[in-house]
Amino acid sequence: MDTRMLRLKLFVLFITGTSYLTLVSALSVEKKYVDKTLLQSTGKAHSEIQEITTLHEYVSDRFSEMSLKYRDSMTVLSKKGSDISVKGLIYAATVSQFYKNFSRNVAEELIRFVSTPELLQYSCPFREAITCDKNSIYRTASGSCNNLNYPYWGKSYTPLLRMRPPYYEDTVFTPRNISVQNAALPGARDISVYFHQKIEDPLMDHDTTHLAAVFGEFLMRDIAYVPTMQASSGKRYDCCKFGYMSGHMCMPIQMCKVDPFFTPYNRKCLSFARSATSPPLNCKLGPREQLNQNTHYIDVSQIYGSDEATTKSLRTMVAGKMKTSDIGDGMMPLDLFNVANCKLKNVNGNITYCFTGGDDRLNENPLILSLHAVFLREHNRIATHLSSMHPTWDDEKIFQESRRIVIAEMQHITYNEYLPYILGPQLMAKHDLNVQNSGYTSYDSQVSAGIYNVFSVAAGLYSTSMIRSNFTIDTYHKLSSTFLRADMFYRNEDVASKIIKGMLTDSSQTVDRYVTDELTNKYLESFPGTGIDLAADHIQRGRDHGIMSYPMWTIKTGEPRWSNFKSLTNHSTDNQARLSQIYRNIYDIDLWTAGISEIPVLGGKVGPTFGNIIAKQFEVLKNGDRFWYENNDKGAFSRVQLQEIRKVSLTEILCRNTRITEIQKNSFVAASESNPLVKCGTLAKIDLCKWGPPSHWLAWGSWSLCYQGTKLRRRICQNNSKIVCPCQGSSMEIRPCQNRYVPPVQQKQHQQPTQQPTERVMQQTTKVFLSHRPAPVMVA
Repeated sequence: MDTRMLRLKLFVLFITGTSYLTLVSALSVEKKYVDKTLLQSTGKAHSEIQEITTLHEYVSDRFSEMSLKYRDSMTVLSKKGSDISVKGLIYAATVSQFYKNFSRNVAEELIRFVSTPELLQYSCPFREAITCDKNSIYRTASGSCNNLNYPYWGKSYTPLLRMRPPYYEDTVFTPRNISVQNAALPGARDISVYFHQKIEDPLMDHDTTHLAAVFGEFLMRDIAYVPTMQASSGKRYDCCKFGYMSGHMCMPIQMCKVDPFFTPYNRKCLSFARSATSPPLNCKLGPREQLNQNTHYIDVSQIYGSDEATTKSLRTMVAGKMKTSDIGDGMMPLDLFNVANCKLKNVNGNITYCFTGGDDRLNENPLILSLHAVFLREHNRIATHLSSMHPTWDDEKIFQESRRIVIAEMQHITYNEYLPYILGPQLMAKHDLNVQNSGYTSYDSQVSAGIYNVFSVAAGLYSTSMIRSNFTIDTYHKLSSTFLRADMFYRNEDVASKIIKGMLTDSSQTVDRYVTDELTNKYLESFPGTGIDLAADHIQRGRDHGIMSYPMWTIKTGEPRWSNFKSLTNHSTDNQARLSQIYRNIYDIDLWTAGISEIPVLGGKVGPTFGNIIAKQFEVLKNGDRFWYENNDKGAFSRVQLQEIRKVSLTEILCRNTRITEIQKNSFVAASESNPLVKCGTLAKIDLCKWGPPSHWLAWGSWSLCYQGTKLRRRICQNNSKIVCPCQGSSMEIRPCQNRYVPPVQQKQHQQPTQQPTERVMQQTTKVFLSHRPAPVMVA
């Protein structure tokens, strides 16, 4: 037991008159009992978890088989993640077993002070020291060593952070399932049916493009990837069949007796495996935490991967480029082993393969795949330029510099274009999220740039409401017909360009309580009746992670304490009434359900609760990132290079990496008079010459003869790279002059033949010079 705890108890007993020897003896006995109990709890936890994770019964019927197969492609738990998750389970089970030996209040007090058993400490994956290269100017693939004082901060395969303490039914790992009025909470599917589904078409936001919704999902896949539990054999659980495993592994979603969609297919339950666990980052005992397999930073890990092995597997190792395939004008490399469990079809007699990349979920739908293709092409485009400008650079140098520029572009687009549109000006200013027009920012090494649990499973999922039921590729396609369909790209054309063009013209749905039935009934559907309810999944996931109910978060973000459903002033009266019909008490309301249905903040798309959580998340991602593109740390961009990064827009990147020739200036906003369509060639572009060797002028040439009061001279720009990068300044200088030679009168007739050729030479010389004269002209 911790020394402070012993001293506290010693003081309490001392003031009650107990002798010193008695106190020491009592405390010694108590410490031995607590340590023994803790050791026994650890042993029982090991046995319990080993028994659970070795179960390999997993599917029971064709609906479960198909549903789980495709769902698993979205939540792949890697071998490394599986090892960490088992250790996380043992940590949580140890605390749970420990609680069985004491009353709840005593156990909560003791667990804060007891030392973690050596057996657990030894197995903790975060106890080993990481050696950092303090001189490196590049990020590691895993995100480690971003913070040199705390190398694990933001690293892949570390737990999500807590903005507020978790709320579990037993304070350790049992999900919230009881109302504050001691009745059962409404089921996640019931909430989805009666609150998030709409019979008629949901309301469209005609000012917002579908690209804004899809970019939000693309961004989330950069910073968060929480896989689900699986057996040690790697097989998946059918939680509807083996619900008795519940506690640690499963939380099956039960349906009401008559479900409006699934009852005709004889489905009474939706399988739900709990999120993979992780020991706490400090390796101390505590409640259940969830694992993030991706790096926590905005580092485009969905393209590059979140560990060194994945990154290398995606590189050509030649000229700094990433691997591509011959499909669709340069798509991602093919997943020849079908790790993604895609729906493989025959196209022209050949099997179609899905694609592989830095994130396992890229094949979910063609919209996400298209953005993957755009940023992959952007990397290779930059690598080509840098390789041409720096023939002496090796593959590693070109790759790292190209990656650094792409990450900076992604960060700039996110904070300069996307977040202002989602959060509005007030939240951007409150959390200091606006990018600078010039100069540098500073890095705060005391800020952990980790992903908050509440953001990953609630506030960050607002874009689910924005996804529409269909999208355009020449014609409309139902979303449910395109899940895991890589074969859509197997055409002799750039399908990604057509999909991007469609997202620029299609409107998104409004951020409100409604979610398209393509996601609530048919998500990842293989054939009718095998789909998943994504809205119910979000609700259940929040409970799985111990996320507090909605009113507890509104208090955190500065809202008044609510008393009843009518006091929920951030909601419409219709939403207030509907929530009161579903929940017994406002302190039962699930955060995602209420957060997504709030009235939007001024100038933004989300409500104040989600808005504040999102803003806080991106505040720490900016301030706690040593390699943030605006920082003036070791290896920072030069001032000139940084100004080029500030020219970047998503619109410009789309133009450069697709076959689109005309586009609106702000790609998140529908084209209009205030956001007109422009030719791609007119957009401001990043000048990669600022990353090349400096061009220089050769010596000035001789002055021309004076003609009509003007003389001129020129110089040549010397550039040693294959890419022609201009020199700063003008290639020609023009000065006034006086014609000092005046022919004598008596020699006028004699000099005429000589003077005329001179004038013709001057005219021709001037014409040649002026035809090559750049603007602006230097005048001495």
